[in-house]
Amino acid sequence: MSLNPKPQTEAEAWRAILNYPHAKTAFDKLCEAGCDFQDLKRRLLLVGNDLKRERNPVRADLRKFRALPRRLRALADDLITATPLERVDIAVVNNLINEILDLGASMGAMADLLDPMASFSRARGTQYPLVIALLTEVRKRTRAYHYAEVSELLNAISLQLDMSRDFSPEALRNLVHRQKKKLVTNAVYTSNDPA
Repeated sequence: MSLNPKPQTEAEAWRAILNYPHAKTAFDKLCEAGCDFQDLKRRLLLVGNDLKRERNPVRADLRKFRALPRRLRALADDLITATPLERVDIAVVNNLINEILDLGASMGAMADLLDPMASFSRARGTQYPLVIALLTEVRKRTRAYHYAEVSELLNAISLQLDMSRDFSPEALRNLVHRQKKKLVTNAVYTSNDPA
């Protein structure tokens, strides 16, 4: 559980981040190394906002997805009671009801299939563009990435939001490495394009 579970304002969110052990020391060290106080604070709060939005939108959508079979079955029941069967072809209505129920069952099965895939994608493929931008700016201003200090601050943000994310120095180093590799690959691909 976070020390400050529901900060209501930007100022409260910032105080909550700095309340974590070593976070303020890490922030001060980055500022002493050359980072601009306000710019660094702004970038860290942007990362926090981005993580809030990340609060598993895929899993939330899958929960709605799983609810569809129940809703579609209710719709099928409504069709049975609401349709004046003497005016329509009963076979057509029954086919429509069966299609609705089949669609619901398919969607429920698809949600079960997608759920672990979504978790795997987040664990292996998340790029955190704002984190990359933060590290790039730190490198630009201080001539070093300061992975340890940035890690302290990002972990404080993650904990403050009750989220489990790996922002260890090694994870940040790998993130930068993947980004550099991606840029090189894109540059090579572009250079091979016909004029």
